[in-house]
Amino acid sequence: MTNDFLWKKLEISDLSILKSFYENYEFSSCDFNPVNTILFAKKYSTSICSKNGILYRFLNSKDKTRNGFLFPVFENLKNDRIKESLEEIIENARLFKTEPSLVLIDENQKKIFDDFLHTNSSFKIFWESDEGNSDYIYKREKLVSLSGKKLQKKKNHINQFLRKYENDCDFSFIESDSFNSECKKKIQEVYSEWKENHLASFSENITEDLLIEENALNIALENFKLFDFKALVLSVKNKSVAFSLGNKINSSFFDVIFEKSVQDFAKDGSYAVINKKFADSVKEPFLNREEDLNIPGLRKAKLSYQPEIILKKYSGRIIKI
Repeated sequence: MTNDFLWKKLEISDLSILKSFYENYEFSSCDFNPVNTILFAKKYSTSICSKNGILYRFLNSKDKTRNGFLFPVFENLKNDRIKESLEEIIENARLFKTEPSLVLIDENQKKIFDDFLHTNSSFKIFWESDEGNSDYIYKREKLVSLSGKKLQKKKNHINQFLRKYENDCDFSFIESDSFNSECKKKIQEVYSEWKENHLASFSENITEDLLIEENALNIALENFKLFDFKALVLSVKNKSVAFSLGNKINSSFFDVIFEKSVQDFAKDGSYAVINKKFADSVKEPFLNREEDLNIPGLRKAKLSYQPEIILKKYSGRIIKI
């Protein structure tokens, strides 16, 4: 475990610190992926602090469901440590001039707090949830086999794509040791065209969130080997048209952080193709395909793949009695 330190903005150089704290957990939430936490640190203005061997993470976000303290990380989940962490969060909330709140607490983490509250009446936590923050988790084997009537449409989309492009399409599976400038260029080309399609179809200006996502992707590509990413690029007639990119959270869960396709090929089923092929290329038994952020089309797409788990997340206001 690392030495204690005062509050600081989360940076790429803090990856080893996050890993040293996270390594003893098998949580499935994408918010417990150190790489994911770093990629979107700017978006949520993430700060970290370590005190008495407990890692605290604070999100200073405009979104109230993401404005507060993430699950405090420590080796031994005994009640005295949970009590200590809640007291520290209350104290540090004053420092950040905000209410003492927990955010993005998944169901498993919430149970840890609830079990503590059953035996300790000096705290109360008032929980709320937002469906848009729930993680969609799938069995890898189901995404590969697409067996059953409910996934038949996905097979049809793939068959439609292959009938049209089978002799012209190619897949490049990229791991940290095979990543190079050409791989980076292919992924950036897809993202750039996806962004143009996205803005044109919705007739909107480049939003702050889109710029932040693009920045996160660029950080990912600049640090591909450091973050131990895996990626898959789909090309048609040597044109890169879709990609997936992610990394493992732990031995059981893989986090699919980015997945994009050029619009013309998306209409023909490229998302279904890249989804199946990428699942087939990773080893972990479960894929976390992250949240839908209350975007109707994204929710419909994620539900259509029949998730094994929809991991609910909570925000909680802490009161000391």
